[in-house]
Amino acid sequence: MLKRFYIYQKERFPLIVNFILIGALTFSAMSYSRNLMNPTGKINLFVFFSILAITFTTFFLIRLIDEFKDFDIDKEHRPHLPVQRGVVSLKELKVLIIILLLIQIGIMVFLIPSLWGFYALFMGWLFFMSNEFFVSEKLEKLPILYTTSHMVIVPLIDLFASSGDWYITGTSTHLGLYVLLATSFFNGLVVEFGRKIKAKENEEYNSYTRKFGINKSTWSWLAMMGISLSLASACCILADYSFISILILGIIFTVSFALGLSFMKKPNVQQSKGIEIASGVWTLVMYIVIGCYPQIEGWFINI
Repeated sequence: MLKRFYIYQKERFPLIVNFILIGALTFSAMSYSRNLMNPTGKINLFVFFSILAITFTTFFLIRLIDEFKDFDIDKEHRPHLPVQRGVVSLKELKVLIIILLLIQIGIMVFLIPSLWGFYALFMGWLFFMSNEFFVSEKLEKLPILYTTSHMVIVPLIDLFASSGDWYITGTSTHLGLYVLLATSFFNGLVVEFGRKIKAKENEEYNSYTRKFGINKSTWSWLAMMGISLSLASACCILADYSFISILILGIIFTVSFALGLSFMKKPNVQQSKGIEIASGVWTLVMYIVIGCYPQIEGWFINI
């Protein structure tokens, strides 16, 4: 069973990679809140690890629930996936979902009960999202609305994570937090578009290059990254970070922009993989800069 689960997570939800990215998102939300309110203060690590357990398992739940929602269409178009080829069964995944939900409930009841409202908010959205908001046929005809409606859960999870600082400490929200939520939304779109931009050799039924074409889908990815860059820069300005923070983000954006242009000029599997990797790198660097820049700057100054 462990061997089969290892194969499943490697192909569908790499635990280590996702733990790093989700850890960065969670820490960034709490740390940025702290930097806005009290730059010399520190986040509560006990609360952080409690919230991280919730955010990580929630993203895992999203992956697992999608296996049920997309089983039939994946069986038809992507029989090579681990569930479709029998590496793990839906019955086993259902047990795993129940275990993860019980873990979450235990954490909420015994460790961070004051955050139940924020937890219920994004879990409620997950429930409707998992049922395609009970209008699945209409959503299938509107791919952009489908994608954006599903991406709302990312800022809701970010709101939950940030509440581990501002709500627990009893401070009011700051404009920067709302900008951070908007940043998370568009960054989620960057990742979503980035992983579904494919070359003809590895095209899939649900890829954006198949739906919109290579140029349109790639330019959309670059546009989402440009908006994310603008919002992330606004986060840095609102927190009184130095210009270097924006420069770091600008460098990553420039490299990603070059990758996008290169892919449109020569769309091959290697280039499409580069776009997917660039989306992950952008995500990681952006959250680290927004959440940890004062500490990073102080570290370099002390060297």
